[in-house]
Amino acid sequence: MPTNIEIKARLRDPERAKSIAQRLSGAGPKEIRQLDTFFQCSFGRLKLREFSAGAGELIFYRREDVAGTKRSDYAFVSTDKPEALAALLADALGAKEKVLKKRWLYLVGQTPGSCG
Repeated sequence: MPTNIEIKARLRDPERAKSIAQRLSGAGPKEIRQLDTFFQCSFGRLKLREFSAGAGELIFYRREDVAGTKRSDYAFVSTDKPEALAALLADALGAKEKVLKKRWLYLVGQTPGSCG
C-alpha cells in the first residue's frame, strides 16, 4: 500500500506564500475544486473525491488521529461515474459528511502525482 506524509501549516501571510510559490514554479497555479464525501468505514477511512461530473477517485486510507505530521497508507481507484458511485456507497455504507475544497497547485520541477 502506498504511503504519504501529511503536513499542514498555518501561514501568517498567504499572499506572500502564493507569490513565492508562483516565482519558484514559473507559472500561475492550477485551481483544483473537489468534493470529498466520507463514508462509514470500520477499519480506516473511505472517501470519494469528485473532481467533476466525469472524474473522481475512491480513496481508502489509514491514518492515526494525532496532532502534527501524519503518515497515511492509502489505495485508490479512479472512476468516471463519481455521482453514481457516491449514491451507491451512501446507500450501502452511510455517508458521514461532505467537504468542498478549493486548492491551488504550483508545480516546481518534476513532482510525482499524489493522492490525499
